Amino acid sequence: MKLRLNVDEQDLAYCFGVSQPTISRLFNKWIEAMAQRVSPFIVWPGWNEVMHTMPQCFRKFYDICICILDCTEIFMERPTDLTARAQTWSNYKHYNTVKVLICITPQ
Repeated sequence: MKLRLNVDEQDLAYCFGVSQPTISRLFNKWIEAMAQRVSPFIVWPGWNEVMHTMPQCFRKFYDICICILDCTEIFMERPTDLTARAQTWSNYKHYNTVKVLICITPQ
């Protein structure tokens, strides 16, 4: 529910009759487990592979493009831990956020 609907942890705690820290701990454990499961699917291709599969429209204008970077910030609930709160604070958004950097190949 948290990943699909972005339901607040406090709402989930109420729905399931547990405390908010319990929801937070469970969510973090599930994220760690999912990260371990999907990490084998994250592959950084070699230079030759990228050049061989690059679309023609990229070759014309971006002949040495290896990857495309995208950064985003996703709003999150304010952590109770002060260190985590400081690490997730965004001066730009004036809110606690998760910062995500995505890199994809042109193909």
